[in-house]
Amino acid sequence: MILQKVKFTLLGNEPGIADYHIWPHLQRMQVLQVEYGFEMFPEEKFPKLNVWFKDIANVPAVRAARVDHAEMAKAIKQVAAFKK
Repeated sequence: MILQKVKFTLLGNEPGIADYHIWPHLQRMQVLQVEYGFEMFPEEKFPKLNVWFKDIANVPAVRAARVDHAEMAKAIKQVAAFKK
């Protein structure tokens, strides 16, 4: 299997375990921007991280597992509203 080359990865020259592990957590944080207009990682302060977001989002394995921001926000709201 040939991995898609990206401009920037967390460790090394190709997407690896660190990239795949951190992606879902950072994707959830992006929901704040979509739902509340809060920009968690402004381009001017985090240029390399924003390049990484764009690159990693185009890796086939990440694309296949990616969750739509609106759907994720809906799920987060449902969990937050859950009371025992």
